[in-house]
Amino acid sequence: MTDKQINIALAVAHEAVGGKRGAFIKTHGFRSYVFENDFSFMILKKLQRALAIMDINGIHTGSGGVVCDVKFINDYHESVDEYTGEPNKLDLALTIHFDSYPAHWREMTRVFYGKHKNIARVVAKNISGTAVEHGQCGYKSMAFIRDTDMPALLIEAFNGKDPAIERLFADGLYSERAQKWMDNFVARIAAGIKEYYDRD
Repeated sequence: MTDKQINIALAVAHEAVGGKRGAFIKTHGFRSYVFENDFSFMILKKLQRALAIMDINGIHTGSGGVVCDVKFINDYHESVDEYTGEPNKLDLALTIHFDSYPAHWREMTRVFYGKHKNIARVVAKNISGTAVEHGQCGYKSMAFIRDTDMPALLIEAFNGKDPAIERLFADGLYSERAQKWMDNFVARIAAGIKEYYDRD
């Protein structure tokens, strides 16, 4: 790992506004769902802790959603620490979400990137996913990738229509099975990030 402090902005997927919380997975409960916004918030908190163990600073931007957070991320990137006077430069911006469109679910773990494919490929390899350049696979206007002033990755963890995913989250976001899966997923993401910066 480089001696330089690595700073990563962690932005929650989808705005939690007007009762809309993004994609969803139906659970066993009556009118019960796992929503994308809640999943993203929780898994990014886990990633923040996993990165901290590796001495990487993960900055959780809140739960306003990636579109709202782009301005916060860019402003932070250009700001100065009030105590040290050092610039608050970000090395990476990252968000994790899932899809629930009625599409084929195979190979749905994807890491979208802008101009920085190398880190996307390393992270994708670690989570058995595919690195996809922004503008492909039907996604043509990802503000999170397009408008951030530093490298950005959007990780699409899975498709919520996948029967295996529906079974995984059938007992909700806080079930032991779901928690174990998320812990494993973030450990592999963190390992991929560390592997990339260890190469620098």
